[in-house]
Amino acid sequence: MAALIFAAPVRPTPAGLLADMLDTLETCVTEPQLRAWVSTTADFRAILPEMLLQRIERARSAREAEVEKQRRRARIADQMAQARVATRHRRADRLVDLLGDNLPAILPEIRRVQRVHGMTDTTFGRRAVGDGNLISDIRDGRLLGIAIELRLRTFIASLDRGVA
Repeated sequence: MAALIFAAPVRPTPAGLLADMLDTLETCVTEPQLRAWVSTTADFRAILPEMLLQRIERARSAREAEVEKQRRRARIADQMAQARVATRHRRADRLVDLLGDNLPAILPEIRRVQRVHGMTDTTFGRRAVGDGNLISDIRDGRLLGIAIELRLRTFIASLDRGVA
């Protein structure tokens, strides 16, 4: 029988500990993760030499700056998206004001067909003209060309006849 050999636990070297700490620091992408990293590595930082501590602190402050920059970018992207949506709704409101009842004239027919055949907006748009966003775009003010409107009316007629 082979004898089992139990090795004493290996103490990590300062360089290995530093590498592990920096690797886990790189995975932190939010402020709570950074705070958790700081609290979990506090005991290890107490045993590291001053030179390595300075390196860790530089890496930590650089990572905090990167996380803050990402947070600012996300906030700006959210604000820009909200501005685009608001602009699209204002544009749709202007079109409705200009065109009156002519803008969504086909929408009641589309809604009736969807209700009768149990189709979602996306399915209807895809099957009718190959555009899953068509119905929401029409509601948001998209003007239909003659060809698209003709394809829509043809598709509605084929559904009413039971062909499609």
